[in-house]
Amino acid sequence: MSVNGSPVQLNSTFEGDNEADPPEGKSLALLDTGASLGLLPKWAVDAIYGHIPGSVYVQSDDLWIVPCLGEATVTFTIGGVTVPIHPLDLTIPGVFTVGGTKQTFCYNAFQPLTINNLPFDFLLGDSFLRNVYAVYDFGDFDASGNMGKPYVKLLPLTDPKAASESFKKNRAATLAQLPPEGDATKLTGASAPVPGSSTVAPAYTSTSTSAPTPASASAPTTTTTSSSNTTINANTNSNPNANLNDNTGSGSSKTNLLSSGLDDDSDISDTLEKLTKLAPIALGLLGLNVVLLIGLIVMGGVFMAKQRKQAKVLPTIAGPATRGTYAPVTKFPEDDEERSRTPLGRYDMPQYRDNA
Repeated sequence: MSVNGSPVQLNSTFEGDNEADPPEGKSLALLDTGASLGLLPKWAVDAIYGHIPGSVYVQSDDLWIVPCLGEATVTFTIGGVTVPIHPLDLTIPGVFTVGGTKQTFCYNAFQPLTINNLPFDFLLGDSFLRNVYAVYDFGDFDASGNMGKPYVKLLPLTDPKAASESFKKNRAATLAQLPPEGDATKLTGASAPVPGSSTVAPAYTSTSTSAPTPASASAPTTTTTSSSNTTINANTNSNPNANLNDNTGSGSSKTNLLSSGLDDDSDISDTLEKLTKLAPIALGLLGLNVVLLIGLIVMGGVFMAKQRKQAKVLPTIAGPATRGTYAPVTKFPEDDEERSRTPLGRYDMPQYRDNA
């Protein structure tokens, strides 16, 4: 791992058998397609963001606030393959309420891994995987049918020079749609990294099979100053004690930075608010559709009932199956009277009469 061309000394907390132990100066990484961000040891996170000019560490939230247009050249070397990280994957812009006003801050996308006793040191999620083409294989079969060892192959996709130009263009377009960027140095607990501090992984010692504990650490140190001459607590119109958690401007902290941004001030919150306003309209349209559907069903039932009623009244008409069959004709007395008044026809002549 290197930051701005300077190598960062690695170490591992993983303790396996002699064959599974990582080599000296190496760390174990897990590639996780289900993780959006990257989780690294704290010393590695400090090494990355402590080298970005203007970055500020907020101890209360264990978070690095970085100038939104600040960038660093970060590379990871895995299995001899060096993977540059796009600057857009290093920081995340978010909208937060500070002193009663909405401000934009950019924070670290690679965050500290706080879970202990894990069989790896680095969890590299989408913020890393977006920069590679990855192939995962459980092992190929040879001509004899024997299965080889599983492997992972990585092809870097990010060109650092082109990525830097793309970062400036895209990040500027994003900031143009957000509130003004805030001054991170005025946040409570903010501290700037000491210039020239070393970025070395902490050395670990352990005499048991349990998780090792740090014996010494020489990761980048930070310092906080309360001098009225510094930019950290400079006398401004805004409350210098208000941090990212403070929605009142009083300087009191009530919620975590990330939850505050996601729950109150992020785009997700604005979207949910819009959906809440549109919900009654959507429900009204849905109700109207239900009423129309019920009306159509009722009209269809009435129409079918009328059709059945008319079918019962109509006389039966002989169909093709009844042709050629005898159908007696009812003779009424008035037919004889009518016949008696009719003049004699040709068939009433004597030669046609029945002599029987």
